[in-house]
Amino acid sequence: MNKLIRILLISLFLMPSVNIYAETRSSNFVNNKTDYAPVYTVTPDKGEAVSDSNYGNTIKRVSSTSDKSASTSSYLQSSGSTGWSTENCDGTMVIVHGADSTSAIVYDITTETPTFITELKDDNNAIGYGNEIGHSNDIRWDTSTTAGVCDNPKRVYFVGNAIVRGEGDLFYQIDDVTTQDTTRSILHDFSGDFTGAGRVTTYDWGDPYWVYIDTEGMPSKDSRYWAFIVRDGGSPYYTEAVIVYDKTLDSIVGVLEASDLGKAAGTYLPRPNTVMMSPDGTKVITHFERSYVGGTTASYDDTWIDGPHAFSRTFDLTTYATGTVTVTNGNATVEGSGVDWSGVSAGEYFQVKVGDYDTDYTNLQFRWYEIDSVTDGDTLVLTETFKGTTGGSKTYNIMANPVAHMAPGWSHFGWGCDKSGNAVYVFQNDRNDYDMFSDMYGVWTNIIYEPTEFGAYPGVHFGNIYDCTNKKGWCLYDTYGATESGAWYRNQIMFYELTSSGSPDKWRVTHKYGYDAGRDDYDEEHSNLSFNGNAIYWGTFWNNQFDNVTANHMEVVRTLLPTNWYCAALTTQANCEESSSCVWGTECDVVEGGGTPTCGDSTVDAGEECDDGNNTNGDGCDEFCQYEADVGIGIGISGCNMSGVNIR
Repeated sequence: MNKLIRILLISLFLMPSVNIYAETRSSNFVNNKTDYAPVYTVTPDKGEAVSDSNYGNTIKRVSSTSDKSASTSSYLQSSGSTGWSTENCDGTMVIVHGADSTSAIVYDITTETPTFITELKDDNNAIGYGNEIGHSNDIRWDTSTTAGVCDNPKRVYFVGNAIVRGEGDLFYQIDDVTTQDTTRSILHDFSGDFTGAGRVTTYDWGDPYWVYIDTEGMPSKDSRYWAFIVRDGGSPYYTEAVIVYDKTLDSIVGVLEASDLGKAAGTYLPRPNTVMMSPDGTKVITHFERSYVGGTTASYDDTWIDGPHAFSRTFDLTTYATGTVTVTNGNATVEGSGVDWSGVSAGEYFQVKVGDYDTDYTNLQFRWYEIDSVTDGDTLVLTETFKGTTGGSKTYNIMANPVAHMAPGWSHFGWGCDKSGNAVYVFQNDRNDYDMFSDMYGVWTNIIYEPTEFGAYPGVHFGNIYDCTNKKGWCLYDTYGATESGAWYRNQIMFYELTSSGSPDKWRVTHKYGYDAGRDDYDEEHSNLSFNGNAIYWGTFWNNQFDNVTANHMEVVRTLLPTNWYCAALTTQANCEESSSCVWGTECDVVEGGGTPTCGDSTVDAGEECDDGNNTNGDGCDEFCQYEADVGIGIGISGCNMSGVNIR
């Protein structure tokens, strides 16, 4: 429909709570618990944005199913995961995936209306020969940078799809997605790595097999290190190993097999939910389910794969564990019995292990402590006091490369940033109903207690924050539910502060304009954060109103964030001053009393571009305190009220 006619109809017949609008970086920085239901007064076409007066943000439609070829799936969705960015490194392109998981298209987003570039494929034939690639191929943008500048913003990586193409042992690179037929190459052929005399595994697994990441996983931030699952090529698709591939060296630098955990050679591992690298590439996280007596993986109870763990990228499991120790809560000294620690050095790590992973919900017993010094071969001094239970005759581990217990099970997770700018693993603790974060040494910290914060247990996903240099102390928090409203927290995209104060701030960025209808994972409308941390993308059904398709039609939308959001959303001086990135009084909670700027008070607050003392449009500063273009409509229609509608 012609945009001008649509706008006139909106102004004549509909309430102006949500209107066709120019895309802005505005926000009301909502931090209350008011239930805001979405208002579907208008459905945007590709390139159009709508404004939401409750949240103060704009939502722009990025994709259109009409851009896809007839041979691929009928509708689109976002990344399918909160685990990696839809947007490329320099913010000029996005990849939108088909709901069939085997198709993906690329858009140029430097224009107001995103421009279709190409559908991704694994050979030079035209689309339609089974050569399309998509979500199941683990497509990832290159995110390497030099001095803050993206090295290869047009480059993507993907793995061969064993089911569709029979090539599960190939790792590809497309150096420039705009010219994929001439820049596609095979980075590594894994055939022979797991079978025959030259294999890197201790056991000859034979053919067939394939390598994959499995949905949420990501490489290191510099795109150098990649974690892969090695899976048997035939049903029931047993897991043979987990590996780490070094793209720079073009070699496998780490292998984990069941035999490394004391099992017989050739024994299969349990199937991990996913595997991924830490952002700095030093650790690989294996996202295994917890093991317990009576469960299907009972033989791995209390091993390094009982629940998610962080290994060194070489899977170094060298451990000293002879004898026992005596530890005292609040004391940094550890006394050994029957030990010889003459070979232990300062800078290695100590862990006392008492109890069971399945019953320790705070990880006090299994966290790692750095060793400050060794005295007389049987006394350790830690760099901090011991936090666990006092006692003697306890078993322990000492490792140069500690394996950290990251969470009790394989519930949803992501990467956030602590107040010091370190990447931390954020997760839902399904054993005690806390949402928590863990550092690389298994030190867990509470974020919120779900029954208190929500009064219920919403579905939760956590996104990844890539820029911990500036965006310190936050995690991306994405909820989903079977209804759009009825509780303030349903189907929201939020940020929660990662603070040691026990009183975290939250920022409700936007409603997702949809709900989980329970058809498949895509219904959860996963969101993800851009590489620079200033935009959020997600797929939405928009009340099944897109393009007059009444069901199962999802499109990708985004909301731009204020560039100073990581400071502006902090509402207390204590929380602000805990972060070295922010200054109280000028950057944090610049509106006294709660972090919600007031448009129309003649003060330019965080997230506002202007404030002329009113909420009137058409005077250069609009109802959301954003600059507006001077527009002359030049159409005389009796009774036509254009208030609240901005045309650019």
